[in-house]
Amino acid sequence: MLRGAHAISLDVKGRLAIPTKYRDWLRDECDGQLVCTIDIAHPCLLLYPLHEWEEIERKLKTLSSMDPAQRRLQRLLLGHATECELDGNGRLLLSQPLRSHAGLDKKSCWWVSSTSLSCGTNPAGNIR
Repeated sequence: MLRGAHAISLDVKGRLAIPTKYRDWLRDECDGQLVCTIDIAHPCLLLYPLHEWEEIERKLKTLSSMDPAQRRLQRLLLGHATECELDGNGRLLLSQPLRSHAGLDKKSCWWVSSTSLSCGTNPAGNIR
């Protein structure tokens, strides 16, 4: 099971390092195939193993497009979803729009829980 919080750095090419202790798990769990999308409630990113995301995507597609709140949820989560892959050094290349949404700069933080990871800046009270 994944859990914890970890300070990380963003390199000049916009790559974020996955904490070492989770790299093997992600490679075993999903062969390094991940999906990154925005968190609609907070300025951070959500990262899921591909098979976990496919289940979320299936559920999102069952929401009513006639309900404005459900349609907004579909549009934001599905519209920003981007497939990404761990490189040989355990890093993810994130697009500029995703980095901007989360306010990522040189110093960021991974929050890890259950089967997903979240990434954002270090808000007050979190690890530095």
